[in-house]
Amino acid sequence: MGFAEFELETIRERTRAKMLSQAEEGLWHGGRSPFGYDRHKQKRALLVPHKVEAAVVKKIFDLFVELGSPAAVAKEINKMGYRTKSKHRVKFSKWSITYIL
Repeated sequence: MGFAEFELETIRERTRAKMLSQAEEGLWHGGRSPFGYDRHKQKRALLVPHKVEAAVVKKIFDLFVELGSPAAVAKEINKMGYRTKSKHRVKFSKWSITYIL
């Protein structure tokens, strides 16, 4: 094994260890925060509930119990005027509902 391969393996191990450590501490380790949460202002790896979106998430779960289908939930939640967290505020799809559930 050459030096470059050794260094690459070391970086991989450190990255895995850091991600596992953050997950065990309940910290968010990257990407856009999930619907219903925002990043903490000072501790960026900490997620805090977004009051308005959290209420929508509760409604999504209630609708799923009632309707039993992510597609039906998406249709209903879109009729109510709710939109996703993306910067374009697009309608919910059955896949975005499935991800939330």
